[in-house]
Amino acid sequence: MVISSTARRYARAVFELAREKGQVEQVLDQLDSFSRLIETSAELKKLLEMPNRRGKTAIIEDILRDRYSDLFREFILLLLKNKRANLLPQIREEFHNMYDQLQSRVRATVISAIPLSEDLVNELKQRLEKKINANVIVENRIDPKILGGFIVQLNGKVLDASVVDKFNQLKMYLNQN
Repeated sequence: MVISSTARRYARAVFELAREKGQVEQVLDQLDSFSRLIETSAELKKLLEMPNRRGKTAIIEDILRDRYSDLFREFILLLLKNKRANLLPQIREEFHNMYDQLQSRVRATVISAIPLSEDLVNELKQRLEKKINANVIVENRIDPKILGGFIVQLNGKVLDASVVDKFNQLKMYLNQN
């Protein structure tokens, strides 16, 4: 997901506030919880997407009042006031990135045609940790379109060792010669 500079600013602001108040983990959990609530409630999702619905803020405030911290509630209400609720998924992802950085963790996505064995994931994790000197969390995504091999995405860099990439390289080579 591409994260806009506006979403980064909001994420940084709420992250710093949460850090000052010792609530980083709590806000992280609440971001995840509220995002799941939006995903599972079509009515809430529609309400957030409506630009000028009367009473929208009051309804959201009622939803947030007893379930979420004051800091999180004020943050969501600020997003609504500034018409930035659509940035919530990006803000959540950036908040996770900042939390991982605080914990000296890096997330790596490994895309493969079939699920990788636990041993292979662990071996890949160890090699990546040795290479970048940080704790690596490996997520395996399945995409049968790559046919075989794998694609590793880490810190904005991509290592494409998929069969499809090899076919594309061969195709380019044959077209050039």
